[in-house]
Amino acid sequence: DEEDSAVEEFTPLVFKLPADGEAEQVAKGEKVKIGFGPAQCKLPKDCLSESDVMLLDSGWEVYLWVGKDADRSEKLSAFSKADAYCKDDPRTMNLPVTFVKSGYESSEFNAYFV
Repeated sequence: DEEDSAVEEFTPLVFKLPADGEAEQVAKGEKVKIGFGPAQCKLPKDCLSESDVMLLDSGWEVYLWVGKDADRSEKLSAFSKADAYCKDDPRTMNLPVTFVKSGYESSEFNAYFV
Protein backbone atom coordinates (compact mmCIF):
# COMPACT_ATOMS: atom_id res chain seq x y z
CA ASP A 1 0.00 0.00 0.00
CA GLU A 2 1.22 3.54 -0.77
CA GLU A 3 1.24 4.73 2.85
CA ASP A 4 3.37 1.75 3.94
CA SER A 5 5.90 2.31 1.18
CA ALA A 6 6.11 6.00 2.11
CA VAL A 7 7.43 5.10 5.59
CA GLU A 8 11.19 4.76 5.23
CA GLU A 9 12.19 5.24 8.86
CA PHE A 10 10.45 5.13 12.20
CA THR A 11 11.23 5.56 15.89
CA PRO A 12 10.03 2.45 17.78
CA LEU A 13 7.83 3.17 20.78
CA VAL A 14 6.81 1.06 23.79
CA PHE A 15 3.53 1.69 25.61
CA LYS A 16 2.09 0.29 28.82
CA LEU A 17 -1.56 -0.76 28.34
CA PRO A 18 -3.36 -0.47 31.69
CA ALA A 19 -6.79 -2.07 31.94
CA ASP A 20 -8.51 1.13 33.03
CA GLY A 21 -6.78 4.00 31.30
CA GLU A 22 -4.97 5.36 28.30
CA ALA A 23 -1.83 3.86 26.82
CA GLU A 24 1.26 5.36 28.45
CA GLN A 25 4.53 5.68 26.51
CA VAL A 26 7.36 4.17 28.56
CA ALA A 27 10.24 4.00 26.05
CA LYS A 28 11.36 5.51 22.77
CA GLY A 29 14.11 4.08 20.59
CA GLU A 30 16.32 5.52 17.89
CA LYS A 31 15.13 5.81 14.30
CA VAL A 32 15.22 2.60 12.29
CA LYS A 33 15.42 2.65 8.49
CA ILE A 34 13.54 0.12 6.39
CA GLY A 35 15.54 -2.29 4.27
CA PHE A 36 18.71 -2.16 6.33
CA GLY A 37 18.65 -5.60 7.96
CA PRO A 38 17.55 -6.40 11.51
CA ALA A 39 16.52 -3.71 13.96
CA GLN A 40 19.39 -1.52 15.08
CA CYS A 41 17.25 0.23 17.67
CA LYS A 42 17.98 -0.97 21.17
CA LEU A 43 15.25 -0.25 23.68
CA PRO A 44 15.92 -1.12 27.33
CA LYS A 45 14.55 -4.61 28.02
CA ASP A 46 13.59 -3.51 31.53
CA CYS A 47 10.85 -1.30 30.06
CA LEU A 48 8.88 -4.56 29.69
CA SER A 49 7.25 -5.11 33.07
CA GLU A 50 6.21 -8.67 33.93
CA SER A 51 3.14 -7.30 35.72
CA ASP A 52 1.87 -5.40 32.66
CA VAL A 53 0.75 -5.68 29.06
CA MET A 54 2.95 -3.68 26.70
CA LEU A 55 2.67 -2.58 23.07
CA LEU A 56 5.74 -2.18 20.85
CA ASP A 57 5.17 -0.16 17.69
CA SER A 58 8.23 -1.09 15.63
CA GLY A 59 7.10 1.00 12.67
CA TRP A 60 6.21 -1.89 10.40
CA GLU A 61 4.65 -4.29 12.91
CA VAL A 62 2.88 -3.91 16.26
CA TYR A 63 3.74 -6.36 19.03
CA LEU A 64 1.43 -6.98 21.97
CA TRP A 65 3.61 -8.33 24.80
CA VAL A 66 2.01 -9.88 27.89
CA GLY A 67 4.02 -10.16 31.11
CA LYS A 68 3.68 -13.39 33.07
CA ASP A 69 2.16 -11.56 36.07
CA ALA A 70 -0.16 -9.27 34.10
CA ASP A 71 -3.57 -8.70 35.61
CA ARG A 72 -6.47 -10.60 34.03
CA SER A 73 -8.30 -7.37 33.23
CA GLU A 74 -5.22 -6.03 31.41
CA LYS A 75 -5.00 -9.21 29.36
CA LEU A 76 -8.69 -9.01 28.45
CA SER A 77 -8.51 -5.39 27.34
CA ALA A 78 -5.16 -5.72 25.51
CA PHE A 79 -6.48 -6.62 22.06
CA SER A 80 -9.12 -3.90 22.01
CA LYS A 81 -6.52 -1.33 23.13
CA ALA A 82 -4.08 -2.52 20.45
CA ASP A 83 -6.88 -2.30 17.90
CA ALA A 84 -7.74 1.23 19.03
CA TYR A 85 -4.05 2.20 18.84
CA CYS A 86 -3.81 0.90 15.28
CA LYS A 87 -7.00 2.66 14.18
CA ASP A 88 -5.74 6.00 15.57
CA ASP A 89 -3.18 6.53 12.81
CA PRO A 90 -3.37 5.76 9.07
CA ARG A 91 0.22 4.43 9.26
CA THR A 92 -0.71 1.73 11.79
CA MET A 93 -4.17 0.89 10.47
CA ASN A 94 -3.05 -2.07 8.35
CA LEU A 95 0.00 -3.22 10.29
CA PRO A 96 0.09 -6.79 11.56
CA VAL A 97 -0.34 -7.24 15.32
CA THR A 98 1.72 -10.05 16.83
CA PHE A 99 0.89 -11.50 20.25
CA VAL A 100 3.97 -12.26 22.38
CA LYS A 101 3.99 -14.00 25.77
CA SER A 102 6.79 -13.31 28.21
CA GLY A 103 9.40 -16.05 27.91
CA TYR A 104 8.35 -16.90 24.33
CA GLU A 105 9.71 -13.84 22.50
CA SER A 106 10.83 -14.29 18.90
CA SER A 107 14.28 -13.24 17.72
CA GLU A 108 12.57 -10.50 15.65
CA PHE A 109 10.94 -9.08 18.79
CA ASN A 110 14.11 -9.40 20.88
CA ALA A 111 16.12 -7.58 18.19
CA TYR A 112 14.56 -4.31 19.44
CA PHE A 113 15.92 -4.70 22.99
CA VAL A 114 19.21 -4.80 24.91
